Amino acid sequence: LVPVVPSRLFDTRTGEGIRKGKLRHKQPIDVKVAGRAGVPASGATAVVLNLTATQTESPGYLRMTPTGQPAASTSNVNFFAGDTVPNLVICRLGSGGRITIDGAGEGMHALADVFGYFGDDGDLLRATPPQRLLDTRIGLGSEQAAIGPDRSVRLAVAGAGGVPPEATAVVLNVAATNVSAPSFVSVRPAGEPATGTSNLNLVPGQTIANLVVCRLGEQGAVEISNPRGNCDVLADLFGYFVE
Repeated sequence: LVPVVPSRLFDTRTGEGIRKGKLRHKQPIDVKVAGRAGVPASGATAVVLNLTATQTESPGYLRMTPTGQPAASTSNVNFFAGDTVPNLVICRLGSGGRITIDGAGEGMHALADVFGYFGDDGDLLRATPPQRLLDTRIGLGSEQAAIGPDRSVRLAVAGAGGVPPEATAVVLNVAATNVSAPSFVSVRPAGEPATGTSNLNLVPGQTIANLVVCRLGEQGAVEISNPRGNCDVLADLFGYFVE
């Protein structure tokens, strides 16, 4: 893996990186990845991204396929009407350094944020026994207080839970609960400015989780933020990457 600062690859709501407008049932669209969102123009073999479905009109799913390959009977994100649902996706790059997105349903917007890519010179994964690093409900890994517009959390990862100081990126399962307002949770390298990328999409009263792969920033830490309302956040360690 080569971890990167999170960056938006495409958003059908705005037309960034893709045709503007909702995806329709089984109508595939090719998306250029190589040379965009921190992925080099050559040498990348696969991409790590957070894929989100939103403004969905019916039950359905989204799926990603290497461009040029037949779509399999698989899915990456599953949803009901009115949902906003994310999921972490690793997809091999197809012809021209592209991926193909399609799905099932009456109509849905889709957006994707890149968190890294795989190549010949990337970092190696080291799996760990699951271990909780953060729980804002009880003050584990941070003070005992919810995350919101006035408070983000800088979570030290390197040196915690058996992660060595030289770790370059982390694999976390991040969950949000006690949500007070519609919003989203972003995980980014500590010290990097907020970019508007998302890992979790929040609905009041809902508890939601998603797998996160994020490059470590200043002092081997990640920054976790929520721009609207308040929520408690939990983070469980599942692995890390080293050179």
